[in-house]
Amino acid sequence: MIEVIGYIGAICFALCAIPQAYMCYKDKHAHGLSMVSLMLWFWGEVFMILYTAVTIGYLNPLMLNYASSVLFLLIIIRYKLWPLK
Repeated sequence: MIEVIGYIGAICFALCAIPQAYMCYKDKHAHGLSMVSLMLWFWGEVFMILYTAVTIGYLNPLMLNYASSVLFLLIIIRYKLWPLK
């Protein structure tokens, strides 16, 4: 049961970045987002992936959260660095 709770929490966190990534894709820019904030978020996720992989293992709810966050962050950062007109 506790593992199910972990997966539900990981899925909720994983979905958090989707609305922002979608807005950046739709608007073709990320002007209102701080690059420092995005970089801290990105590197925090990367380091947590490494930490989780080493301490817990690759197949766990947290890895789903961190990996999906990195994917959506890459979309947001792409539109921050190279907005389309």
